Amino acid sequence: SDGEITALELSQNNLNGRLDEKDVLKALPPTIEQLWLSENQLSGNLPQELADPSRFPNLTILDVGSNQLKGALHPSFARATHFSWFDITGNELTSYFRYKENDIVSESVTSNSSSSPKPNIHVVESVLTREACQNLIDLAIQYTKENGGWETDRHRDYKTTDIDAAVVGGDLLAVCNDHLKQSLLPMLSHLFDLPISDLALEDLFLAKYCIDEQRSLPAHRDGSELSFVITLNDAFQGGGTQFIHDKITLAPKTPGTGVFFCGRLLHAGVEITEGTRYILAGFVRVYPSTPEACTKLKEIIESCKSKGDS
Repeated sequence: SDGEITALELSQNNLNGRLDEKDVLKALPPTIEQLWLSENQLSGNLPQELADPSRFPNLTILDVGSNQLKGALHPSFARATHFSWFDITGNELTSYFRYKENDIVSESVTSNSSSSPKPNIHVVESVLTREACQNLIDLAIQYTKENGGWETDRHRDYKTTDIDAAVVGGDLLAVCNDHLKQSLLPMLSHLFDLPISDLALEDLFLAKYCIDEQRSLPAHRDGSELSFVITLNDAFQGGGTQFIHDKITLAPKTPGTGVFFCGRLLHAGVEITEGTRYILAGFVRVYPSTPEACTKLKEIIESCKSKGDS
């Protein structure tokens, strides 16, 4: 009806305060279709209600880019299909588990057998158990059978056959978040000597390389500062991660072995020659909170640039 607010443009208005404070969204009418809040100083997390069609049934444009939002997004945002525009860039939001400052962290990862064949490239055994790896594969296959198969166009330039753990949600997301908490994030913090609360997953996906489908991935750089690839099975031949300028290929065959590296290094997925290879891959952003962390991250990135990577 006349007088109903359908669009709210408040970008670049020097707004501050916590967006997730109780009652903040109460003044927002259910008729809202567009909400523009970018380039302010809004803090807190992104309220789950903004992804709830029963609360805001017409909201199709949500832009909160370039604020000071921080934390783990509710899974409903990953599954939301009604947004035609959804921008959260320029914040510290993640769909996955993230450590807060002063959280107690497991020290058990320091006992894992590991090697570092090149600077900022680490191979670690038994990051996940064989049983945990098989469970991830089983959950992925179950989901793809029930939901129309594997995705092939999530990544614009270098497409992988995969499923996004945040979009899948449910048991798969819960299991992945537990692995992030218990082993993957502590391992990254330990290997790269960065505060664990500075690490946030940008993307986490289970990918498949199959002799009858996608066999390899061309040379590329990830957008993330850190990346990892966890081998989940051994029923394949070939495969592995090739680091172009370092002239090495790492192809662990034992399920649960992880390769952790600076995402800016030029690397490729080596072609498999037999069977099906499953991996758990993650892109990790680093948000340095101290001068020491800033210096460390700069050293990691500069090391990549010195090899012709950037």
